[in-house]
Amino acid sequence: MTTRITPASKTGAVPLAPLEVTHVIRGRASRPSPDDVVPGSRLVAPALHLDQLIWTRDDGLPAERLSVEDIYDFLGAAGDVIRAGTSPHMKAAIESLARLRESEIDLVQEDVRNMSTLFRRDLLQLEVEQNLGPDPYNWHARDGYEGERFAVRAVPVRQLHIMAGNGVKNAAVAVIRTALSRGVSLLKLPSNDPFTAPALLQVLADLDPRHPVVQSLSAVYWRGGDSEVESVLVRPQYFEKIVAWGGQATMENIVRYLGPGLDLVAFDPKTSISIIAGLDAVTPEELTSIANRSADDVRTQEGCANARHQFVEGTAEQVDAYCRELVDALRRQAHRNVGPTPPDIVDEAEGLRGLEPDFAVFGSYDGNGLVIRSDRPVDFYPENRTVNVVQLDDIADAAKFVGSETQTCGAYPPAVKFRLRDALTTAGVDRLCDLGDGNPVRTADFGAPHDGFWALNRMVRWVSCQLEEAR
Repeated sequence: MTTRITPASKTGAVPLAPLEVTHVIRGRASRPSPDDVVPGSRLVAPALHLDQLIWTRDDGLPAERLSVEDIYDFLGAAGDVIRAGTSPHMKAAIESLARLRESEIDLVQEDVRNMSTLFRRDLLQLEVEQNLGPDPYNWHARDGYEGERFAVRAVPVRQLHIMAGNGVKNAAVAVIRTALSRGVSLLKLPSNDPFTAPALLQVLADLDPRHPVVQSLSAVYWRGGDSEVESVLVRPQYFEKIVAWGGQATMENIVRYLGPGLDLVAFDPKTSISIIAGLDAVTPEELTSIANRSADDVRTQEGCANARHQFVEGTAEQVDAYCRELVDALRRQAHRNVGPTPPDIVDEAEGLRGLEPDFAVFGSYDGNGLVIRSDRPVDFYPENRTVNVVQLDDIADAAKFVGSETQTCGAYPPAVKFRLRDALTTAGVDRLCDLGDGNPVRTADFGAPHDGFWALNRMVRWVSCQLEEAR
């Protein structure tokens, strides 16, 4: 049975209770005092002392001489703790996040269990070897064009992470990639999840408070766009890489501070799609199976890999039959309800009901599944488990509707992704997979390009040293 935490203000009884944010600075946790308030927010966070949040060049980097095996072992031990479900820090973070999102505890717990998969040793090793090579921390000889010899290696750097909170695994990705790069990171906590990253850092500190990885990480909260904080911190004397996740406002804010000596590693806002062909040849049972896979890619639509538009090849009758199956599949995932359909989408859908047969609306506005069929993508942004199914006569036309903002494309049948991959990726798609495989943690983050580049590769500096006199 799921447990929903319902804020008292939903009944009109009392205001929503404030939520405490814990800051963790190099293994030391601090909680807010009664006077620490973030204006205009439910969140209460400790006061910031900016001089504690930087690593100067004179200090060196705590993990710069750590072996990759030591890092694998330490992160793996943290993963064991998270999977066991025994950490009081993770339990408190799960409860606070459920309250903040007005969500079910079970749903957050599921996300945390999925997140723990990232700490598996085989995945950590795959991420390092695919991004940096099998022995990234040592010098490796290379031959130049004219026979000169030089050595190269990956050098750790100081990073500021502007984090996104649309999934708990984002915290794990930031922590793990910092550790694997052997750099140091200040994690700027997002307002929609300021709990997971501090809990992870406390799990690490409980294992060994003096471990170099623990001493390489801090996580604190301030309101995005606070110039009193950001104008001081976002400087090349303090950080060399800005790793930024988020939407348009986040990116526009952070680029104000960029200049020589600051490299932006940007995970831009992304959206994802599905493509489905061959409905004319499927049985009713197969149609149900296809719809179930599609629903697995929709999920809560809080992540970049969640499908929002689906391009389906077939007649109006065939596509409408698929839409009805998709609504049923979404409703079978009722535990993923993220709240009722936003009023603006309800207004759009009600307007489209009067434009049949060019448009058709299936499902309801309760957050358990709404599907809108059209012959081109709708003008509004589908969210809260709203799916826009676009009917196409030829599935190849899907490439006309994607761009640089398109991250993942799930395909059915699998052969379609091979037939269309050149057209889709040239148009902007970053990742192609089978329908239903868009969201698994293992395939979405580690050991493969992320949003069109090798992320861990970008989070280090690549340096060279001449070995012989040039000829």
